[in-house]
Amino acid sequence: MKIDLITSQDLPELGADDLLLAKKLSELGHSVRARVWSDSPETDADRIVLRSPWDYHLRLLEFRGWLACQAAERMLNRPAVIEWNIHKKYLLELAGKGIPIVPTNLYLAGADPDWVASKSAAMADGFVLKPAISATSFLTSRHSVGDNPAAAAQTLARHGDFLLQPYLPSVAKDGEVSLIFFAGRFSHAVLKLAQSGDYRVQADFGGTVEAFNATPALIELSERILGTLPKHLGTPHYARVDLVDWRTAPKLSELELIEPNLFFLTDAKATGLFASVVERETHH
Repeated sequence: MKIDLITSQDLPELGADDLLLAKKLSELGHSVRARVWSDSPETDADRIVLRSPWDYHLRLLEFRGWLACQAAERMLNRPAVIEWNIHKKYLLELAGKGIPIVPTNLYLAGADPDWVASKSAAMADGFVLKPAISATSFLTSRHSVGDNPAAAAQTLARHGDFLLQPYLPSVAKDGEVSLIFFAGRFSHAVLKLAQSGDYRVQADFGGTVEAFNATPALIELSERILGTLPKHLGTPHYARVDLVDWRTAPKLSELELIEPNLFFLTDAKATGLFASVVERETHH
């Protein structure tokens, strides 16, 4: 098969994790190429696998146009899954189905951003503001109790909808656990830790990653989360379930179905497991 691994202009040759995937697929006899999504919507690939289009949130209209041009049955994940996952209002949808999430207030564009001050007043450890459509902590800001959030809220409001969430001290202390699933089956997990003095666990901000032995309870919760997705989406080909407060009262931070790092470098079997999913029929 011809397989496109979709990336962005800033990472045209793929990252280290996805180079492992490309190598595995090549060893299995497939023709694999890294493809920058914004170069052209046209392709003759048999499989289109989103891996690192990490600028999609900055070029959303263009990205959605690109997405609409792709053959849905060839894509991992399918366009409907990606569209559902783009806006973080999905957190509230899942909470409505009984999933424990980080408490989330959704600000809709056009509303009065002054509501942030009143909503955040009761958040004893401070609060976090972030766009409802974002990646890699784009425009995410942490605020202490008593801070005036007006400037940050107004900046976010210019970009569209945004979220207000309480700051969770456990994230800086215990990190965030990510459980990775391929075609609905648990593959492996990692623990992401922020560098000292920070709360952001992404590598861009000095965060580190290590293999993690997920407990049965964490795996069961993650499976329950994936089981609450709207039925018309089917089973995602890949999913990353990010959990915080994982030691005491695990709750969903984000469900990553678009372009998550899948941390192949931390688990020897993971690349082969995902490669077998890529080889199968993609329409679930």
